[in-house]
Amino acid sequence: MGIVGTRGTSKCPLSDLPPIRRANQVWVYLNRESPFNTWTNFTLYNNLFNWTMTYRSDADVIHSYMRVIPKTNIKFPISLINEEYQTWINLTRKKAKLAALVVSHCDTPSKREYLVAKLKRFLNIDIFGGCGTKSCPPGITSEDSCFTGISNTYKFYLAFENSLCDEYVSEKFFRAMNLTLIPVVFYYLKFLDGNEEEYVKYFWWRKHYKVA
Repeated sequence: MGIVGTRGTSKCPLSDLPPIRRANQVWVYLNRESPFNTWTNFTLYNNLFNWTMTYRSDADVIHSYMRVIPKTNIKFPISLINEEYQTWINLTRKKAKLAALVVSHCDTPSKREYLVAKLKRFLNIDIFGGCGTKSCPPGITSEDSCFTGISNTYKFYLAFENSLCDEYVSEKFFRAMNLTLIPVVFYYLKFLDGNEEEYVKYFWWRKHYKVA
C-alpha cells in the first residue's frame, strides 16, 4: 500500500499530486492548521483523498500537536493532591509575575489581541514576541528555551488561540502544561493567583500523566 500525503494548504496545490491515484495507494489529507489558516478551496478535494489526518477527533487518523497520556506507572485511585505538595508550594512562591503570552501574529481571526488589551487594564500581563514589548533573555534563540524562562517567573500562560475552531489547540497550550505554567483559557486567574493551595492543585495530574 502506498501513501500520498498533502499538508492541505495553498503551498501544496493539486498540480503537485500524481494525475491518477493507483488502486494500491491510499491518499491522506494531512493538516494540523485551523481552517482560518488553511486557505484551501476544499471542493477541489472532493472524492480525492481516502483518509483525513487532522487534529479533530472525527478524522480518520487523529494528528494533534500534542496530547496528554497516562504515565506507564500510573496507579489508581488517583489522588487529587500531589504528594510533592510542598515542593509545588515552594516553586509557586518563586514566581514573581502573574501572566505572559508569546505571540507573533498580531491581527488574528479570533481577535485575541483585543481580549488581551482589555485584560491588561486589570491584570499584569507581559507579551513576548513580535506583538509585545518583552524579549527572551539574551542568548536564548529557541522558543522552547524562552518558554522555560517564562515558566520560572510567571504563574500563568494565556493560551489564546489565533482562531476559534472546534477542537483546535496549538502547541503553546501543551508547552505551558509541560512546564510549570497553568494555561489560561477561561476564568479564575485572579482567584488562583491569590490562593496558592488551589493553584497547586492544578499540577496534581503531572504525577500520573504526561504531555507527549
